[in-house]
Amino acid sequence: KELPVGVAKGEFDVLTKMEALWLPAVKPIGYVGIQTDTRNNSFIITQYLEQALPYRMLFMQSNLNRYREHLLGALAGLLVQLHLAGIFWGDCSLSNTLFRRDAGTLQAYLVDAETTEVHPPPLAPMLRYHDLEIMEENLDTDFSNHTENELLPAHIPMSETGASVRQRYRDLWS
Repeated sequence: KELPVGVAKGEFDVLTKMEALWLPAVKPIGYVGIQTDTRNNSFIITQYLEQALPYRMLFMQSNLNRYREHLLGALAGLLVQLHLAGIFWGDCSLSNTLFRRDAGTLQAYLVDAETTEVHPPPLAPMLRYHDLEIMEENLDTDFSNHTENELLPAHIPMSETGASVRQRYRDLWS
């Protein structure tokens, strides 16, 4: 992934810490900075996550209907795991998550740690609340955009998706 200069190293460091904690996230391989005559960039390199699917696949393919509810639970579960470990995601969205089928359910994996911060565990309540607000807004925006562009089937209820994940999170947290 291409990033502004220096940002790739920060993301690499966070992903390395997450890997040491056995958290579900992509595995960092390395980072590099590239300087050209016109600009400077940095890139983070992560290992390909075998058999992982983006959320769009789970909503667009009719043979994967049974996984839609699991997807929302998996995202809530990922946030709980991160928060228990002291991780503030800062940009939780379906676009920044991959899903892998596992024994009839789904496991969610963080794939974008650009805004992620590591704090002492568990994550403070105010940071958890802020992460949940970001998640809810991002999910509602993701689904709203895809519904407007007719990228998702019309019969899928997309309103209140963020609030649903927030409630699943609260149930798991308690």
